[in-house]
Amino acid sequence: MKFQQTAFIVLATACLATPLQAADKLTPAEESPRLNFQRLTLNTGGETPEACLHFDQPLDSAAAPQYADHLTLTPSFKPDVRVSDSDLCLGGLSWNAHYQIALSAGLRDMDGGKLTTPVSVSVVTGDRTPQLALVGNGYILPRLTAAGVDVQSVNMDRVRVVVWRLSKASSLRMSGTTDNGPRIDLSTTTLSPWEFNSLRDAQLTRVWAGVLDVRNDHNKTMTTAFPLTGLVQGKQSGLYLVTAENAAIPAEKSILLTTTQSDADNSDLAAHWVNVSDIGLSAIRGHDGLHVFARSLATAKLLSGINVALTAQNGDELGRVTTDSAGQGLFAPGLLRGQRAQAPVSIMAQAADGDFSMLQVNQDWFDFSDHGSAGHPAPGPQQAVLVTDRGLYRPGETINITALLRDQKGNALSSQPLVLVLTRPDGVEAHRMTLPARAGGGFVTTEVLASSAPEGPWSLSAYADPTSPAIGSASFSVQDFVPQTLEVALTTEAKTFPSSGALDVQLNGRYLYGAPAAGLHGEGWVTIVADPTPLPGLSDYTFGLCTQTLDEESQKLTVADTDAQGHTTLSVTPVIPSGQTQRLRAVIQAMLFEPTGRAVRRTLSLPLARTQPIIGIRTQDSGSNGTAQSVPADFVTLGPDSKPVAIKDLAWNVVRENSVYDWIYDSGRWSFHEHVIDEPVQHGTISTGADGRASLSLSLVPSRYLLVVTDPATGVSSSRKFYVGWWSADNGQTNAPDRLTVTPKEATIAPNGSTSVHIEAPFAGKAQVIIATDHVESIQNIDIPQGGVDIPVRAEADWPGGAYVLATLYRPLDASARPHEPIRAVGLAYIGTDQSAHRLSVSLDAPGVVRPRAKLNVPVTIKGGQTGAVHLTLAAVDKGIIGLTDWKQPDVFKSLYGQQALAVDVTDTYAHLLIPSALAGAIHEGGDEGSDQGSALAVTSTRVVSLFSGEVTPDANGHAVVTLDVPDFEGTLDLMATAWRDDAVGTARAETIARDPVFADITLPRFLAPGDSATSLVSLVNTDGAAGHYTVNLKVDGPVTLTGAPDFAADLTKGARKSFPTTLSAQAPGIAHITATLRKAGGQTLLTRSWDIQVRAGHLPMTRSLVRKQAPGESYTLDPNLLADFEPGANLTLSYSGLNGVDTIGLLQSLQDVSWGSSESLASTARALLSFKGHDHLGTELVAGGADKFIGNAITTLLNREDAGGRIGDWQLNDGGTLPWTQIHLVDFLSRAKAAGYDVPQPALDRALDWLDTQQAQANIFAGTDNASDATVTPDTRAYALYVLARAGRPDAPALRALYDNINVFGGATQKRRLFWGSDAENATRADALALGHLAGGLMLANQREAGREVFTFATEALIPPKGRRPYPFDMAYWTYVRDLTGLAAVAAESGNTRLAQTLVDHFAALAPSPADLLEQSKVNLLETAAAMNHESAGRAIAVNGKRLPEPLSLPVVLTPSPAERQGYTLTNAGSTPLWLSVTTNGAPKEASKPVSKGFTLDVSTLTMDGQPIDPSSLRQDDRFVVIISGTVKDKYPHQCVITDLLPAGWEIEGALTGPSADGDENTSGLSFLGPTTTARSISIGDDRFVAAFALDASDVSETTNDNGDNNEAQKTLPAGAFRFAYSVRAVTPGHFLRPETVVLDLYQPTKTARTAAGTTTIVPR
Repeated sequence: MKFQQTAFIVLATACLATPLQAADKLTPAEESPRLNFQRLTLNTGGETPEACLHFDQPLDSAAAPQYADHLTLTPSFKPDVRVSDSDLCLGGLSWNAHYQIALSAGLRDMDGGKLTTPVSVSVVTGDRTPQLALVGNGYILPRLTAAGVDVQSVNMDRVRVVVWRLSKASSLRMSGTTDNGPRIDLSTTTLSPWEFNSLRDAQLTRVWAGVLDVRNDHNKTMTTAFPLTGLVQGKQSGLYLVTAENAAIPAEKSILLTTTQSDADNSDLAAHWVNVSDIGLSAIRGHDGLHVFARSLATAKLLSGINVALTAQNGDELGRVTTDSAGQGLFAPGLLRGQRAQAPVSIMAQAADGDFSMLQVNQDWFDFSDHGSAGHPAPGPQQAVLVTDRGLYRPGETINITALLRDQKGNALSSQPLVLVLTRPDGVEAHRMTLPARAGGGFVTTEVLASSAPEGPWSLSAYADPTSPAIGSASFSVQDFVPQTLEVALTTEAKTFPSSGALDVQLNGRYLYGAPAAGLHGEGWVTIVADPTPLPGLSDYTFGLCTQTLDEESQKLTVADTDAQGHTTLSVTPVIPSGQTQRLRAVIQAMLFEPTGRAVRRTLSLPLARTQPIIGIRTQDSGSNGTAQSVPADFVTLGPDSKPVAIKDLAWNVVRENSVYDWIYDSGRWSFHEHVIDEPVQHGTISTGADGRASLSLSLVPSRYLLVVTDPATGVSSSRKFYVGWWSADNGQTNAPDRLTVTPKEATIAPNGSTSVHIEAPFAGKAQVIIATDHVESIQNIDIPQGGVDIPVRAEADWPGGAYVLATLYRPLDASARPHEPIRAVGLAYIGTDQSAHRLSVSLDAPGVVRPRAKLNVPVTIKGGQTGAVHLTLAAVDKGIIGLTDWKQPDVFKSLYGQQALAVDVTDTYAHLLIPSALAGAIHEGGDEGSDQGSALAVTSTRVVSLFSGEVTPDANGHAVVTLDVPDFEGTLDLMATAWRDDAVGTARAETIARDPVFADITLPRFLAPGDSATSLVSLVNTDGAAGHYTVNLKVDGPVTLTGAPDFAADLTKGARKSFPTTLSAQAPGIAHITATLRKAGGQTLLTRSWDIQVRAGHLPMTRSLVRKQAPGESYTLDPNLLADFEPGANLTLSYSGLNGVDTIGLLQSLQDVSWGSSESLASTARALLSFKGHDHLGTELVAGGADKFIGNAITTLLNREDAGGRIGDWQLNDGGTLPWTQIHLVDFLSRAKAAGYDVPQPALDRALDWLDTQQAQANIFAGTDNASDATVTPDTRAYALYVLARAGRPDAPALRALYDNINVFGGATQKRRLFWGSDAENATRADALALGHLAGGLMLANQREAGREVFTFATEALIPPKGRRPYPFDMAYWTYVRDLTGLAAVAAESGNTRLAQTLVDHFAALAPSPADLLEQSKVNLLETAAAMNHESAGRAIAVNGKRLPEPLSLPVVLTPSPAERQGYTLTNAGSTPLWLSVTTNGAPKEASKPVSKGFTLDVSTLTMDGQPIDPSSLRQDDRFVVIISGTVKDKYPHQCVITDLLPAGWEIEGALTGPSADGDENTSGLSFLGPTTTARSISIGDDRFVAAFALDASDVSETTNDNGDNNEAQKTLPAGAFRFAYSVRAVTPGHFLRPETVVLDLYQPTKTARTAAGTTTIVPR
């Protein structure tokens, strides 16, 4: 039977005081927000009825007293008025009554909206429905002290009760299941009829039945204790089930008394599991085993002679012990290591008199996270400390590693090797190294990151045994960063932010070379946010209304420029949101801008001072599958000072949240919108005591609920959502015991020393004091009087740096107690032992200032320790790098000898006690019967300064001088030393400023583009030089000219800095070199500094090709204007091929143009270059750094994306984007690279080949769809896989033959033959030409040559008839024909069938497509065909300007005349056979290409950080804004796409922004206006571009709700076929810059693309 029933009444008619009529239209001056009444609801679930008036706007929660003035009730009555969001609730109504409620006009909502029309409604209340529940959160009923089980009833006189015993309690698995029947949940308070009948039939024995007399005060909830303890006295021990129902139910319809179904069988049955016992159990798990303690609940005394069994998951008994005189039993540690069925789950304890108790050991143990249990993990027999030289690296840099290998006590292990494993952000091992044993247990080594190393958090792990867990670890990040040049601090003396008025905050800046950051601009914001920091000891409580939203919009602050000392003051006066119930925090962000325009940001966070109390709520999700559950709720009230305060008559209210889903079809896509309807369920009042605590028990059916508590006196409210029902159980909740204060007299004592610990006891009782390390060291059992006692503690010699004092105080239940006083409380304190003997004193006598381009000599003195030689390493890192992440040098002493984390686990049964609160009622026996592509720049102006000494051995006195070479660098070096010897370790840190007395500096953008002009600041800085007149001269070499002043002069006093603007103008792509020469008066050169900057092409490159047949004797003279349309630096290449229509250079160049960074793109380009190994001039002309470098990088990148099963990610490891065909293509490249002599590790290649073998060759399921899953096998993929395996030397002849035998030919004679895979023409799959070609090639390699030749014939027949005209760009049949034609040609050429290959190439030449229009796969196939057929042949000869080239010719021949040679440059076919000449031009066009929209739409917009449009063509330096790239695809098909957005040189991206998406991503940008964004497969942010790869699929059905259910807000997902990306960017460098076009492209249909118009952006200095 339901304990509470809810009447949710919406009155159909609201009687308004004035009739409805059209309102007179107001003038704009008269218009004001209106508040409108909507409906009335009646909550009959509490002790008294409550009527709630619901409005269309939120009300002011603090205005309840004012709202009461607008109310009139008839009959006259003063209700309890409370406000809950948009509800005005009137509590305290009477049952069985009729009220007329009148609400006068003038009532205002939270935003000032006014109720203009009076409201009059009537409400009728009846009697409460009879209700019944067995309440209480625990299941252990103290046998000697408890009156019984609490029975709550409403409008009942008698309750029928039947008690059952679980017949085999010893077989109960504490995981919650029995050998048969339903799931058992000991916390349930109801059972469904099916559950009860199943248990009764299989497990239960009835031990008592009868009737309980209960008090009945009409319409009130009454509590009566059912005296269970007396009833089961002397009966068999075990677990009892108490069941109850209304005794008014006739016996013949009672589910408790009959076994037949009846109408009443559908009712919920009140039930409670109970273990009646006086045995309290506690357990401690450590390295020495499982300690079990038994004590009397009544007296708190320890119990000896208790028989204790440890039970496994499968019910087996793992062991049995008997408690000794100290009440303790110990299970060996080996019994705790069982897995799965043998895992220990419960402890069963039984006394000689049959008393029985049990304790679960497979669920959460106590959470001591807020008891001071933090520290480094307790080590095993070996431990390792890993130290890197810094915490942030760029791809391609070197990590310097120092590793210390020690035993459990911190002593060096000098004879044991160490294994280090480097792990990428995706969790995949990148490299493993084994270091041989070293004296002193110290290892110094390096790890070089690949240039393609993915960005993100990396980890380094140490192993003594690779098959065992790691014994040490370190972490670091890989990012493309620019070091800071400023040190910035944001400070205040205040500890809290005032609730009103201003707070002054200091913003201070200093250049890292030591000078004050004077005259710098700054910005600042303050944001009021919800305070996420938990209050001490109350981390599981919710404070404030959980449904209340907070507009966390930043409020801009005025920041004055820094003064001469680099200081400025911010006066912070935020607008604090009204009506907020949550704890709030003020987050102040301020930044200073470096002269480069880059910002250095700092954050200060302060809690907002409170003026009113706060209410905390704690609930626990119910995990039972019963239809109604008892849900405990705990409350705590705290004053403004966060100390407990008593508050009377808190109003609480429970509402059920019912979800309603509305399905919407829009833009070709189904989506749904969820909104929630609240249904009042229960309400009442409760008061907290002097300790600020109160509790209640709620009986609720499975659903989602909201509990709201309000203090009517202050209007303060809190709420918490929770769930009831097994389907929603939250298993992650903490298990924190009541707190006991334990305070050691000294935090640290000498080894073998003594101290005392004070235990502050809130009550008198028995205490158990345990000293624990990773095991139990000692146990004391003492009596403690109220108030507390001091306990002596002695440090043992084998403590590993210290030990924990774990004190548990037990209150005897037979003694009197105050309300809410805990039954047991647990306290924890750590006592450290003095480890100073193991600390090395490391002194760095570093100079305060060192000159750049000189030696830095650092004297080091090391003292301490007793044994072994002393070793050290010294790192010197630019503090501007350290400041980016606030990385801290690891403290090796603390890691080895500091406080260890608590290494024992504790649990007990006291959290499950069932303590009744009512008096026993009379009973009558018998009764009635639930990415990795970053910047494309070759160089950047970024300088990384990171120096490392390697291992240094000081002399016998511990002295050494470490020498480091300081480069050209003006800044602070952070010096970090790590030292060790056999028995001691130490660290030290110092700073040295590297600077010249006087130096020149220049601000530079990261790059430039042709036509750009950048305003740079040339600074003359006198740090500590002589006062005088100084000059600097700038010179620029390369494609940049100095259009501003080249010479600057200033009179500088010591500490002065003077800056002058100049202009750099970029002319053409290339690398420019800038030199600054500093001279003093008289012309003497003091200093020369230099910088490099790249001029990147202004537009994406394009390739033009002309292929012409050149007959013998025919000549071609080069047109000198071929490159007129390109930027300077464009390439002109002439090449000869023996194949018609194959433009070798054009194809290679077009592959370079679209090398996006995906695995497929990288492999295609690198594979094409493989085809021309030996023609090194080809790679040199076309690829920066040469072909070998590109191929090697491609191999490294692919292997970085390979998982342990051989699967290679498309953009990053495990991204799931690689289709089976693409995977085979990647393995094909790796095997070809290995065969060509490149370094492809054999294990990695074997994994990839094994994937082909197991997933393709050996698989036997063919799928008939193109976009299949990664395990899909089709005849096409199998044929390709078998061909690749055969080429790699692993031919599978039986599999090839089986696939050959599966070819069937239909037709012939009078009709065209058709080729299929399979025997049934209607159900078979058509065999396409490329798949047949792969099969033919594989058969040839497997020496099945006759079958191979036959299949080549089949392949030729299977080609779709060619089309002679140029096709429509999206003609898939045409491009499929081109793919098959080129692919078959390549296989034929590689198989030696040159006649077929030539025929196929001739067919391709007739089509004459542009290289840019071809699929990457087709380009590679053509190039491989050319490489296979361009062999030496008689009759081929070429003359250049009349001079024959050396013969015989090895085709292709590539010629690259210099600009001076191009005039009159003539090529002649001097042989006797035709040749094909290709003239290829490639480069960035001078003028941007026109916008196009071929298959896509594309739009780029810019918004301020407030969401307002901003004109990107006209900006101020330091402007920060958002770039949004959006568009749609014009069809309904899936697409694999990539967006490339080249940046203007003056912009720098701060980061990608993520809004809500169909994949469940939340809006993490903090920008409410951002709207939905697309989930990318990969996003790469480089110095000069934004690249995003993504998939479009128009078939999704997704949710379109928003957080508050408002249909007017932006949807959470995009329409079908739409995409949207965003990033934040800052205008950094003043000047005028090209803003290049943005391009979107389909990777597999290159003709499907869109391109925006290019433009310009002008950034004016701030």
